[in-house]
Amino acid sequence: MMSGRDLAATIVTDNRPSLFGENEDLKIDVSNFSEEKIQDLLERIKLGDIEGFCALSKTSKNQALLANKAFYEKASSGQTVRRMLRTPDSRRLAKDILAIFSREAASPVGRNGLSLFDQKQLLPRDLLRQNFENWLLGKKALEEVETVGKLERLRSLFSGVELTGVSAKGKSTRSSESTLITSDTIVYFVSRRKALETLLTILSEFAGAKSIISLLSGVDQIAIKEVIHLLDGLSRLEIPDAYALISDTELAINERFQKGGRGKDQYAAKSIIENKISEIAATLKMNLDEESKLMKAVLGNLSIPVELSTRPVRAVIEAWQSRLSSELEGKVSKTETGLKKYWSAVARAVEEIVKLDQTIAVASVMKKYSLSIPVIGIGGIGFVNGRNILLYQDDNSKEIVPVSYSVGKTISVKVVAPARNVVMLTGANSGGKTTLLTTVATIHVLTLLGLPVPADSAEVNPVPIYLFRRRTTKRVGSLEQALRSLIPVFAERQPKLILLDEFEALTEPGAAGRIVGSIINHVATGSSTVLLVTHLATEILPHVKLPIRVDGIEATGIDDAKSGDLLVDRQPKFNHIGSSTPQHIIGRLSRINAARGRKSRHAKQIATLYGEILSSLSEETERGLQAPLNFPWISSEK
Repeated sequence: MMSGRDLAATIVTDNRPSLFGENEDLKIDVSNFSEEKIQDLLERIKLGDIEGFCALSKTSKNQALLANKAFYEKASSGQTVRRMLRTPDSRRLAKDILAIFSREAASPVGRNGLSLFDQKQLLPRDLLRQNFENWLLGKKALEEVETVGKLERLRSLFSGVELTGVSAKGKSTRSSESTLITSDTIVYFVSRRKALETLLTILSEFAGAKSIISLLSGVDQIAIKEVIHLLDGLSRLEIPDAYALISDTELAINERFQKGGRGKDQYAAKSIIENKISEIAATLKMNLDEESKLMKAVLGNLSIPVELSTRPVRAVIEAWQSRLSSELEGKVSKTETGLKKYWSAVARAVEEIVKLDQTIAVASVMKKYSLSIPVIGIGGIGFVNGRNILLYQDDNSKEIVPVSYSVGKTISVKVVAPARNVVMLTGANSGGKTTLLTTVATIHVLTLLGLPVPADSAEVNPVPIYLFRRRTTKRVGSLEQALRSLIPVFAERQPKLILLDEFEALTEPGAAGRIVGSIINHVATGSSTVLLVTHLATEILPHVKLPIRVDGIEATGIDDAKSGDLLVDRQPKFNHIGSSTPQHIIGRLSRINAARGRKSRHAKQIATLYGEILSSLSEETERGLQAPLNFPWISSEK
């Protein structure tokens, strides 16, 4: 068992400066906590057992979540995933994604743990690959269990995996153990008993499922069985309720005397009482001396009706309780010593069964949404047939169109597009630009979390991500706020992925073109990758001096059969500015006007005006399409 006191300083305060700042409400005082209780709290944090942490430490959920965050930031070596999610938008996206995975877990602890994956330590590249292999094994285990029709049974067992709420003051889910839960060590093992019993059941019932057994290979079954044996012995050490037994016996004797017969015989009555006292002594496991004293106390004050709860009798019972309590204390202490030897084995076992529940949950999501294991690269992000997993939650999965895309240079994933670190994505309104941006962000975030991604194949360089989603309302000073947030990000030379959605909405087009062009010129010379969704490609490109790529999501027309819905090719065309929506809308209105013919007043004048507008839009499109083609680096690429 690792030392808890020093490690506890990372999540709580023990007469030390508060990790949570000056807010006194967020401090957790552990000055009176034992090493065992601190260790219990730390393990609950690692498992994501927020409710159990709150109950044991008597803190709020907010404090527990802060403790969880602090544990992984301070107690874990290396970088945490949260520190790689560099903007509020990227952190919110991670939470939305993790909610999909956590819903598949069957145990409360498993669900909580998955929902807090964004707090965990970021795994090094080699361990990240190893972690992905674990999900593949989980997928195989899921298939094995489904083949034999026992998935629901497994989920049912997982649902019972919980760290039962107990306290050192004697509250327990097992009443037979309640009077003996006198230490934090006993609390620890009793609270995990149900999980251990479930684990042994799974190992027994699923012995033929090789993948399941492989995922539980770290469990020491002998140690777990010994722990349960010791806990069973602990429950048998309970001190019986002597006064309840005496009261019941007194009632039984008097009822018998009231029925008459031998109850009127003095010697027979004495014999009945002596027999009952002997039964009480045997039930309470009294020694001969205690039985003799109890007999004298009862017979020395004998009366009809019989009254057993007299002062002399209570004195004997109190002496017996004192003796038995002393003996039990020694036995409980011996049991504690025996249990402590298996602390690490129990911690490992509970961790393994919770992880198994989470692994099956991840495998279920993999199967449901056709997720794959990404390749860890060094040059950018690319994927084939990527999908926005969040769209599946909106009941429109039939309309989801897979897209292949890349930003930066990838090796294992081949997307037919020039490798550029900076890409501008253009196209029609409602064409799917923001959806594609979110898909890129989702695949990147899932890779950081060590989870499979929604694509047939993908390659990701696990660098920090800066996601800036589109703001739908303008506020006074919004440009200033945006620049304060963005300029330091672009100025920093550390490799990163920057995803920016319609920055130009914050200011007028001319100024936006110059600002974005200057930013692109700066970042294009570094090792970061940037995807910028914009409607202002033609305004930005004249100010770009370095190689970038301009892609377009092309609108092909208006679907008259579906109330004028836009017809869009969701797969972006590389080195191409996407056509504008207004062109198709004006064209549709022009066709409607022509179909009406002479029935409409001023039909000829209306047709002329539509034609002039279309001609103007066509000229703008031609200029826009020509702009990037005149750049030398794009011409040579072509």
